[in-house]
Amino acid sequence: MSTTQNPTDARNPQTSPNELAQLAQDQSDLVRQAVAKHPRVPVRVLTRLARDQDFWLRLAVAENPQTPVEGVNRLAQEASLRSVILEGLSKRSVEALCELAEQASPALAQIMVAYHKEHPLPLQLTLPALK
Repeated sequence: MSTTQNPTDARNPQTSPNELAQLAQDQSDLVRQAVAKHPRVPVRVLTRLARDQDFWLRLAVAENPQTPVEGVNRLAQEASLRSVILEGLSKRSVEALCELAEQASPALAQIMVAYHKEHPLPLQLTLPALK
């Protein structure tokens, strides 16, 4: 990991995706958390950060609606992150929800079934548990 940067760099809306990828390797948990929350963070970086040891960083990744299926599936295995993932589903488009449903792990499928009960969406086609 690189030397500690100022988290402000990772919060700057003008920070490029390449710079965010570099900042994601910082030794500071605060810097990596700011990267995970950034709207321009590359999805490959979110996937990597979903495997980080720091709980608060994984929480930030779970809150980011851009986190790809692989990362969400990994995070859905943690009971302490499931409510955050459930909340985050409302920030995703119907297309993104359908993509998640198609590749959902059993843990993520349970979260999506709970979400579906509150917010009916056309997920019946991809989640057999909803039928």
